[in-house]
Amino acid sequence: MYNLFMLKIENIVQESIDTKLELDYYTPVSVIFLNNGDNIPGKFYYRYINENYSFIEIAINSLNGKIINVITISINDIDELTKKQSTELDMPVQYGNPILNLDDFIEEPFYISYNCNYKFLKANNNLYFTDINNKVERRIRFRHLDLLLNSLNDIIGFCFRGFENRKWNEINKNIKCKTIIHKKYYKENK
Repeated sequence: MYNLFMLKIENIVQESIDTKLELDYYTPVSVIFLNNGDNIPGKFYYRYINENYSFIEIAINSLNGKIINVITISINDIDELTKKQSTELDMPVQYGNPILNLDDFIEEPFYISYNCNYKFLKANNNLYFTDINNKVERRIRFRHLDLLLNSLNDIIGFCFRGFENRKWNEINKNIKCKTIIHKKYYKENK
């Protein structure tokens, strides 16, 4: 179901959270939150999608509102991060385990936020997916991922970070292949 709400951080629990990074051809980057209840039967899903159908999906524990994983499902377009954008994204960092507001999931367990302003950007072994028209006020940092928040505590973007050069080269190879396929398909079906 398409929606107009953004995922909102309700609270941050001051506890350490261990994450695991996975790289794959089909879902280029996944970050799994190991202690947040991946094995529960009821999960909520939220997708951030842009005009080129690049998107990220978040799985949320329906019992406690904690993030289970953040997965890049599809990267069909990507740009280099500019110096200005880099400065705008360099905000104060907070640590802890965020609890998401689940009020909007009452009717449906799955939502899609279709927003043309979301862009994939890359620089310095970091991969960003962010709403370029929304101001980042702060970050919640984990080992492999930053959640980018606006002043209302809405999650408006992501920064997958800390890749070793070998892993970064692997990600770039996969992204390049996917974007070429998407552009070719898009031109043929226009």
